[in-house]
Amino acid sequence: MFKSFSYFGRFLALGVCASLFFACSEDNKSTENRLDFCNSGDMIGCLKGEWNLEQIERLDGNTNGIGEASGTLTFKNNMQYEFKGSVPVLGGSDQVHFHGFWNIEEGSLFVECTGAELGVDCPIPNSNTVTINIDASDWNLLRIHRAPFTNYKNQFIANPIEKYRIK
Repeated sequence: MFKSFSYFGRFLALGVCASLFFACSEDNKSTENRLDFCNSGDMIGCLKGEWNLEQIERLDGNTNGIGEASGTLTFKNNMQYEFKGSVPVLGGSDQVHFHGFWNIEEGSLFVECTGAELGVDCPIPNSNTVTINIDASDWNLLRIHRAPFTNYKNQFIANPIEKYRIK
């Protein structure tokens, strides 16, 4: 009886190791595919997935006077996006939840907000074409000009930049 149990235990352990191996290799495969898209210039494939908002910054990278920002931006396969997060406002922060459509048009990111929740309206105008920068030395870092997803506004910052890192 003990001998057959040890065979069963070995078989079970082998199965667990194999499933962990395949699960880990799938994670690496999706990252590699995304990097392949980025390297080949396919910005749609490069952007798809979840990105964590690290901060909102000025054009020169300075964050003085802006406040804390956090959230998740998801570029979905069906060309829809969703942003949920906390953005700085005068005297505190607002929880926001925007969703809509996105596309790459002539090298720029086009976004159209079609809905908002949590009592905050879509940005005005609700469609926007913005500049994006992905650093070739760090494909995991994304900068989006004019803050279209957080709707960050500040009279002292003409071109706020949302800074994201792939999740």
